[in-house]
Amino acid sequence: MLPVIALSTVPPFAMSQKSNCYFSELNSLDLHGELPFEFANLKYLRQLDLTRNYLNGTIPRSWASLPLVFLSLLGNLVTGTIPKEIGNIRTLEYLYA
Repeated sequence: MLPVIALSTVPPFAMSQKSNCYFSELNSLDLHGELPFEFANLKYLRQLDLTRNYLNGTIPRSWASLPLVFLSLLGNLVTGTIPKEIGNIRTLEYLYA
């Protein structure tokens, strides 16, 4: 069994504005903590898969600045409604929340 990873332990440079990350596959990694607004710093991020973790909190409005095509938060402990700003992402084709 893999050890529990708290998302707050991800080094800051991993989500820096200088990163050219396009895909983030972090599904089924037993991640704990709040959904980080810092993903918004990854200005080229098109796919964010956080499926089957233990992430909580609300979906950050700041994610609406991303050119996401795919976003999956299934199997987490997300609360609240989906921010209307997320619905305004013109590139978004798949949303699983």
